[in-house]
Amino acid sequence: MIIKRILIVDHENAESGEYTFGNKANLIISQSNSQGKSSLIKSIYYGLGFKINKFPTGWDISKMSIKLCLFNERTREDLYVIRHENLYYVSGRDNSLSPTEYTRWLSDQLDIDLKLKNKSSEEVTSVAYPSALIVPFYIDQDDSWSGRLFASTNELTMYKKVPDRIFEYVLGISDDEEMKLSAKISKKQKQHSNAKAKHGYIKNAFLDYIENDNFNSNIVLTESLDSFSKQSIDNLISLINTANKKYIGHKTERIKLQRIYDQKRKSEAEYRSILKMYEDDYKRIKAKCKHCKSELTIEQVQTRMDISSNVSQLKMMIASIKKDIDLSEKKVYEARLEEKTALKEYRKLSGQIRSIPEIKSLNDYISQASKKRSQEEFAKIIQTLETEVGKLEVEISELRLEKKEIKSNTRRALEDIKSLYEKYIDQLSLLMPRSDINKISFKKFTGLQSSGVIGNQTYFGIYLVYMRLVSELGRYKLPFCIDSFIKNETDCDNLDKMFEATEKYLLNQDSQTIFSAIQDSVDKYIEHPEKYNCIILGDRLLSTANYQDNLQEIMREIQI
Repeated sequence: MIIKRILIVDHENAESGEYTFGNKANLIISQSNSQGKSSLIKSIYYGLGFKINKFPTGWDISKMSIKLCLFNERTREDLYVIRHENLYYVSGRDNSLSPTEYTRWLSDQLDIDLKLKNKSSEEVTSVAYPSALIVPFYIDQDDSWSGRLFASTNELTMYKKVPDRIFEYVLGISDDEEMKLSAKISKKQKQHSNAKAKHGYIKNAFLDYIENDNFNSNIVLTESLDSFSKQSIDNLISLINTANKKYIGHKTERIKLQRIYDQKRKSEAEYRSILKMYEDDYKRIKAKCKHCKSELTIEQVQTRMDISSNVSQLKMMIASIKKDIDLSEKKVYEARLEEKTALKEYRKLSGQIRSIPEIKSLNDYISQASKKRSQEEFAKIIQTLETEVGKLEVEISELRLEKKEIKSNTRRALEDIKSLYEKYIDQLSLLMPRSDINKISFKKFTGLQSSGVIGNQTYFGIYLVYMRLVSELGRYKLPFCIDSFIKNETDCDNLDKMFEATEKYLLNQDSQTIFSAIQDSVDKYIEHPEKYNCIILGDRLLSTANYQDNLQEIMREIQI
């Protein structure tokens, strides 16, 4: 996915700004620090769906709409994403999307399905937040240079083993396919056990039936049949059997639909219970203390915002499941009508048989004919189950072989990537010998022991290595961005080595990349700035010029 253009509209100050990007390397340059480089970069990734923990002072993103014009390299399509707070408007959709719906849309565009395990429920589900898809591609200036690697957002704290699992998925070394096959095998094994148990039960019941039942296949009807022949009766019995099967089929379907309906009602009740809990928590966090009038702490504000987001999500989920309940209730009603109609037809046909007094021993005839038909049905069911058991055994065996092969391939891929990681680490260690990157093993994302200049270089080197790996081997791509590598470039030693690494291993990637720096650093340390798309920032990112035109472009797609 390539970002071609960003449009920022500040509704409160009636200002806007737009910037275009090249398909490969992009340098965002300002004359000095604090001129908007980080505001622009954070706005880009915010617009793409990333949860930015902190914006620069004075940059109120809640009063802005961000539009990104994108190009999907996979489908060769031009797309757009417009974000206003937690609502997304995208190509091909008439209505706004929630963060979860937008994550699904972005995943579809990238042809991926990233699944992570929830800490509390242990359930493995598709991710609900776009930040999970963006983590490997964005290094934030404020939150990426201390603590855990690639931990620049607090939106993914509910998931286990992040960012480990994300990188495993992106690099194709996760056990996702293996887990899918394990689930398939487990399902097939359960089907096999059920079919085998059913086969044994029905076979034993059939043998008992043959042994104990008084079956007389020689019973005949009287000769004094006027309007009905033996063939007519056989036909009527066949109709009764068909009607009975139809009734049982409709009854089975109605029971299945009723269970689905009951489960949805149960889920709705659970969601409403959770919603009430969140709403009660939200009410307890007031804007000011009613006793001392003190302002909320940052943690309390954050908690209130998180609760508000959860409440919105739950309300949307409840509305959605309510629609499902209404539809499910309609299906149950229709199924019950079909069941009643089938039962009525069966009883009608049975009544026709019982209403023929002229036939001697008709009940015996019907009983024996039904027993014969039952025997035939028993035999067919047993044969079908034997075939099903054999087929399932073959399928389970094939799935186990496939799982073994995937496990072996994943293990080889992991070893290959580890070797490549170590090779890239060695290359950067020669370029930045003061760093500690050679002490960081593959997939070790815990906080670094280094600090100061050495720590800064170590973080930077590790980020470059992982970005190289993702650029070359990743199953999907988004623009790579390092928002500078220090808060104040003039405070860092060995800038020449770090900029050399930037140019060699970031800007020359065969992917879209974004890097920010002040003009003085570009002049001193970037060897070939003319090779890159340079975005020169002025004193202000936004201006009143073209505000109305840019506002109309946004408003054509959304209503705020």
